[in-house]
Amino acid sequence: MSRPAKEPPGGASARFPGRFTTTVSLGDPLGTTDPMPPTNGSMTLLQLPHRRVGVTCHHVIDAYRTQRTLSPDRVFRAGDLALAALDRLIAEDPRLDLAVLDLDDVDTQQLAVGPREPEFFEPSVWPLGTAEPGEVIALGGYPSFYRTSRSDREQASEFHSPYSITLGTTHVIDVGLENIVCEVGREYWVEGGRTQRIDAVADLGGLSGGPGFVRRGAEFHFVGVIFVVQQFGEYLRLRPARFIGQDGGLRREGSGRRGS
Repeated sequence: MSRPAKEPPGGASARFPGRFTTTVSLGDPLGTTDPMPPTNGSMTLLQLPHRRVGVTCHHVIDAYRTQRTLSPDRVFRAGDLALAALDRLIAEDPRLDLAVLDLDDVDTQQLAVGPREPEFFEPSVWPLGTAEPGEVIALGGYPSFYRTSRSDREQASEFHSPYSITLGTTHVIDVGLENIVCEVGREYWVEGGRTQRIDAVADLGGLSGGPGFVRRGAEFHFVGVIFVVQQFGEYLRLRPARFIGQDGGLRREGSGRRGS
């Protein structure tokens, strides 16, 4: 059986994840000299039944912890908003490589990267599910190679942030209990309002924490969070969304364990 065709660059599915994604950046306070190279990741924005949350990877949060031990003034930003990320943790799990932050009181406009205010995706069905092999999956996130240089951002209010979101559709090639494996859509991803070719898988560092959606009929389903960009096999791994509970907790299947 032939696989469903990827959507053409710039189509509705390819652009959809960008509405619910923001950047995570770890850097120095404005106007100071950064003692360490800037780091960035991505964050998926979700509207749960009783609160709004941001989902990123545990290794992103852990990098922030490590960097703060070397530079206590290190700042964690989601979009253009400085957050006390460690105080906002609802749950984290190093094995699942997921972390959930409480964003209930956050001004959504401050999470924006660029002129458009992001949204919080509200799942219509609980528990959350996963993808199926062969499905077309739409991915969102902020690769680090889009980061503006210091000279380019001298007059900007934000810092260490990519100048454009990168989105695209690709195929799911395998699904396991804890992984969704996708091809890297090397042909074209959407960069802002135009398309561009991916030159190297290594260029995609920074996607960790970005969402994956599949479209079934007229409805989009949130199915996973990117946590690995495999540089040699040219594929991405996502953690299935079903590990995220309605309260923002993280649950490993079969163990009853909640992330903490």
